Amino acid sequence: MSVPFEELGVPVHSVNWVRTHAASGPDGNDRVWVTMGQQAAGFFILDIDPVTGACTQILCENSGSNYPTAAFMARSGVLYVGVAHTGHLYAYDGTALTDLGAIHPEKAIFPCRIDEDRAGKIWVGSYGGADLTRFDPETDAFERFGSVDDVDMYCYPLADYDTGMIACLIKVTQQHVVLFDPESGASKPIGPSLTKEEGTVDLIRGVDDCLYIVSTNGVFRIDGDAAVPISEEVEEPAFRLKSGRTFRFLDGE
Repeated sequence: MSVPFEELGVPVHSVNWVRTHAASGPDGNDRVWVTMGQQAAGFFILDIDPVTGACTQILCENSGSNYPTAAFMARSGVLYVGVAHTGHLYAYDGTALTDLGAIHPEKAIFPCRIDEDRAGKIWVGSYGGADLTRFDPETDAFERFGSVDDVDMYCYPLADYDTGMIACLIKVTQQHVVLFDPESGASKPIGPSLTKEEGTVDLIRGVDDCLYIVSTNGVFRIDGDAAVPISEEVEEPAFRLKSGRTFRFLDGE
């Protein structure tokens, strides 16, 4: 006896820029929010209940906001998403997806990384001119500081909680870190500077909330306005749900 098959179609052809985020819903229960990009329409967020598996798709209505190239879960519980190629910043609070506007019109083509400082301000580093911008959630206002590098085009910022300085990993021609002072507007390169042929330079936050430069030439802790060589390995924080559980895609690669 043959078993009939019914062709239902392909629900998802392809997605890109996939990232998972530990979140809480409006009811305070654990949620997993997943940002995904697509070619022919705006990016979307999957709002998943990790207990029941129930899932809701929240679609960005701007068809030009295709790729969520940077995303960050703030301490407030709001997910900030920056997109290409409109260069806009979005916010999702578990209820609505809000377009906060252009990060830096005609300058920020797409964001590279988003971070939050101790005061709750949101920092966005962008491509096309290593651009740095601050967003204030209390006033919904952007403050644009412009380029932090004269040559390269990619800026990946992390906020130093102790000093208020913003460390910016600059890529790709000459990989290095620039310290930016929001108060004075001054910037200063610190640590190793390497071409891709010479090795790699990365900027990470440790479980101790300190910033570290991890490079082919060694590991450095950012201490004030200096890069101090260290010998120990740096442990990065693991992002967990309120219940303490972690999560991942089995086919994430």
